[in-house]
Amino acid sequence: MQCVGSANPLIGGSAGNSNIIFQNSSYGVQNSSPGITVNAGYNWWGSADGPFHATLNPTGTGNAASGAVSITPYLSARAVPVPTLTVSVVEPLTNGAITCTSPVDYYTSATCISAPSFGYHLASLSDNGVSRLDAVVNRIDTIPDMRDHHRISAGFAIDTFSVTTTISGVGQVTSNPPGLNCAGVACSAGYRVGARVTLLPASLNGSAFSSWSGD
Repeated sequence: MQCVGSANPLIGGSAGNSNIIFQNSSYGVQNSSPGITVNAGYNWWGSADGPFHATLNPTGTGNAASGAVSITPYLSARAVPVPTLTVSVVEPLTNGAITCTSPVDYYTSATCISAPSFGYHLASLSDNGVSRLDAVVNRIDTIPDMRDHHRISAGFAIDTFSVTTTISGVGQVTSNPPGLNCAGVACSAGYRVGARVTLLPASLNGSAFSSWSGD
């Protein structure tokens, strides 16, 4: 809160009107009028040792109060509960799970951890309808500075690896299970992790199979 001009609001001022002042990047209360002292007593500033105030409480580690702000007495514990917010996961999920921290305090961070089943990976993740897949790091999505409830949707897809075949000469290569069907050109197909793939060469136009090479 910033007080400018001749503003002189009562910010708290009594035990029955206490406030929670925290999670501000600079001042919790800043008064730009040194001729007026703003009463900001009986508030919780995010720390038991009170707000940082250059003269009245220089060792305080809570949100800062500027000069011309009266901070005493300050509260060493929250008198008013901080609102809590929930992070819910849309169920059911198949081939994996998502676990989120919930509930969390207002304007704090929450994390959602993805746990794909073996052979699967996280393919989609959305938060209140907005994709957050690009924000996932090491299977963890961090939702910063929460100010609303969140609903998480996710999808998992099977892991696949590709097999690529290049034919030299005249012939055809197919596969079992089906996927590859190459005739005189390079082609590739994807197969799930752990699958056993057999390549089947076939001669065309009087040619004969010669050899395999590759990894």
